[in-house]
Amino acid sequence: MPIRQASIAALLVAATVVAPARAAAAPMTPGERQRLVAHLEMTESWLASELEGLSDAQLTFKMTPESWSIKDVAEHLAIAEPQYWDNLQTSLKAPVKDGWKPTATDEQMLW
Repeated sequence: MPIRQASIAALLVAATVVAPARAAAAPMTPGERQRLVAHLEMTESWLASELEGLSDAQLTFKMTPESWSIKDVAEHLAIAEPQYWDNLQTSLKAPVKDGWKPTATDEQMLW
């Protein structure tokens, strides 16, 4: 299972949510960048540690036939990652909408 790819995809999803808020604000300070990178590294580590050591039965367990297993979610993130990356790149090139304000703070989005 591509754990590293899944964790990168999860991080890119978070970045896609944070990017529009950052576009409307002042440039990122070195301290903000350091905190964001630390957060992304931490969440990547969390995802890998949560998946590490799970048995195949645990990875493929579904509560109902319609439910996703842990493995389904991780594989979905790995497959969807290029799309998330493209969406992030597109959003960064789009003009900032006048008057747009995020409904959550950066801290709330990260946690």
